[in-house]
Amino acid sequence: CALPISHVMAIAAEAGEGEAAQTLDTLLRRRFAQWFGGAGPRFVFDRANGTVLGYPEEFGSVAAMNDHHFHYGYWIMAAAQLALRDPSWAASAASGGMVGKLISDIATPERGRADFPFLRNFDAYAGHSWAGGDGIYFGHGNNQESSSEAVNAWAALVLWGELTNDRALRDLGVYLYLHETAAVLQYWLDVDGGLLDPKFDKPLASMVFGGKYAYSTWWTEEPRQIQGINLLPITPASTYLALPRAYVERFFTGLERSEEHTSELQSRETIS
Repeated sequence: CALPISHVMAIAAEAGEGEAAQTLDTLLRRRFAQWFGGAGPRFVFDRANGTVLGYPEEFGSVAAMNDHHFHYGYWIMAAAQLALRDPSWAASAASGGMVGKLISDIATPERGRADFPFLRNFDAYAGHSWAGGDGIYFGHGNNQESSSEAVNAWAALVLWGELTNDRALRDLGVYLYLHETAAVLQYWLDVDGGLLDPKFDKPLASMVFGGKYAYSTWWTEEPRQIQGINLLPITPASTYLALPRAYVERFFTGLERSEEHTSELQSRETIS
């Protein structure tokens, strides 16, 4: 992924490690050129479905069009780091044109366009985005697990819009970011303690569906990953997680209790 490279590059530059920053800059540009160039791993515009698809496919991103704002948010945030260092790279006639396609895929603000739908991933009525592309999950409707990755995508729009002097995009990113974080604090984290059923007995809902919520992930029942998937990536856009002390204690107490329960179940399975 391009994002870790871009963040380490920014850290190196801030620390005065110019040579290391330049090495990472070169590596990052090469990664973008590979994906934007159409050879090997690549992005492809699917005109029939009005979407940009990344190959090779991951997590149903092509077959079900899952997680586009998660995946493309990482690329847009990394692109913003390059734009900060080299505005010419971000020009629409250069790499910025393809970055614009990724942005349009997840957050086209105009209705009725022939190439991309209006705000593909964001549900203005729910106040947050959805990650599932087809909404066929066992009758429970659409879903989103990693709320923090959605937040990262909208923060990336804010930064890219600011760096490219696109005020409309910047303001759209601010709108999406503010609504997503407000929804996360309530529907996922339940910071006020009034949404999750007391019988649920978990510190958060790690997965929110149209018709249910759950404490799980798609790949493991390990509590640190269940809770961590709604924290990462940690960036300056993560300040919405500066939560009241009472909630932080509930979060980590719930994590410890869940880990103890998981260890107990694993012990029983080993004995049996």
